[in-house]
Amino acid sequence: MSSLIKLSETIITSSTSSATITGISSDYDVHLLTVTNLKGTAHDQPIQARITQGGTAISTSNYDISHVTLNATSTPFGDRRYGGGSLWYFEFQDDTPAQSYGNWLMYLYNFNSTTKYASISYQALQISRLSTMNCPMGSGTFRGTGTANDGISFFQAAGGNIEEAELRLYGLKK
Repeated sequence: MSSLIKLSETIITSSTSSATITGISSDYDVHLLTVTNLKGTAHDQPIQARITQGGTAISTSNYDISHVTLNATSTPFGDRRYGGGSLWYFEFQDDTPAQSYGNWLMYLYNFNSTTKYASISYQALQISRLSTMNCPMGSGTFRGTGTANDGISFFQAAGGNIEEAELRLYGLKK
């Protein structure tokens, strides 16, 4: 039987340039990251993320991501693919903190390995200021080896800030 072991928590309550959580443990092959009520400040700008090594975000061109988004709008479906980028890109829109927020469940694989690529799989629920909902889901890979990764840093494009967020990192016990 598996269980989740809470490893770390980051709570953002006032505007900051990034929300970083570290605590990846070599005791676990798989980690679960929950992101709750993430709110950005820049209008119609995506949330982006980078892996951290030693608590520092890594900006090399080793990030690949692909996702599909289910929308509760007149355009019910969309997909995106990015390869060789310097970050992971997550759909997110709008800037009214009282009305726009995102929630993610993200599984992290091989993050502490120095010989395997780190990868993620995720699903999200996001509500915009117009009260529309979208549900992106996808996966990503960080094609870098040699150094263990210890976390993830989230930030918003176009100089936006993270207004609010709750990040919790768990190890999945075998």
